[in-house]
Order: sequence, then structure tokens, then C-alpha cells
Amino acid sequence: MYRQIRLKDSDFQRIVWRDSPFKPIQDFRLTRIAYGTASAPYLAVKCLRQLAIQEEQNFPLASKAALKDFYVDDLMSGANSTTEALDLQAQLIQMLSSAGLVLKMGF
Repeated sequence: MYRQIRLKDSDFQRIVWRDSPFKPIQDFRLTRIAYGTASAPYLAVKCLRQLAIQEEQNFPLASKAALKDFYVDDLMSGANSTTEALDLQAQLIQMLSSAGLVLKMGF
């Protein structure tokens, strides 16, 4: 999930690099959240929570699941019927894709 979230301010994370002391310094700006940085979990959770709040009217099931059933970028949710579970899945896919995020299944 971290690599799917774009940063507005490209100066937020930079890498300054050079291969040897005799070569010029290269400046790289990260445009997405870098996994392993201290702020990555917070930024991922904040992004997901903000999306759920903004899209509550359009995707009520997905919004509720995003606010209550996610732990950082892992979802553990359920439903009382197959139909309700499929509706939840469809809403989650639509809500997340509206922000450029992809819901993936992992074990």
C-alpha cells in the first residue's frame, strides 16, 4: 500500500547520492511513501481513514470497514451473508480505486 500513495510535496523525502567522491552529487526526490520510514504507517493509515470519511456517502459498507477493520494496510472483515460480503468487496474495490489504490488479496 505504501508505494501506491503519492506525496503532494516532492521535497518530503530526498536521497542524496554519489558513486564516488569525484562524481557530482545526485539528488533524488521520492514521490511516494517509502516503506521502512518512520512516518510510513501513519501516512498510510491517515490516507485510508481520510478516504473512508470522504466517501462515506458513496460507499457506506466500505467506509465502515476501512475505519474499523483495517490494521495499517491489512483488512480483516466479514459479513453475515455471501451477498453482503460481495457487496462489501465491490464497494472496497471501487472506493480504493477512486483514490488510485488497489485492493489485493494476500495470505
